[in-house]
Amino acid sequence: MKIFILEDDARRISQFKDKLWKDGRVIYVAKSVAEAIEMVTKEGPFDTVFLDHDLAPQHYLALKDECDPNEPRVPDGHDFVLWMVENGGKVVHDYTQVFIHSMNPVGVQNMLNTINSSVLDVVPTAIPFGRLINAIQ
Repeated sequence: MKIFILEDDARRISQFKDKLWKDGRVIYVAKSVAEAIEMVTKEGPFDTVFLDHDLAPQHYLALKDECDPNEPRVPDGHDFVLWMVENGGKVVHDYTQVFIHSMNPVGVQNMLNTINSSVLDVVPTAIPFGRLINAIQ
């Protein structure tokens, strides 16, 4: 089983690996959209995909005031989903499970809407990270 994770938080990555590391599972982790695109182009498609939306401090609602407005925009999970829709076969196949685990409700909804309105034959699931990590077998 091939698993892809788009997540920038080291604690969450560690939790994913603790829960998912089992015989026969190969885990790929990207911390940015650029890294994700490079990785899935080389290694995809995947059986299970876990996606976060907020991948930089400027994405976090609580930290937006602390970010320099002149800094270039950092791509987020929705940007990856837009790329994924255009390049679906590189990332997913017909039975891929896609989980969106971001705490950003607007970001989650945008990601869900983009996937659901695409031609990808997957049904994404939005689930809070805490519930997701406890449900992983």
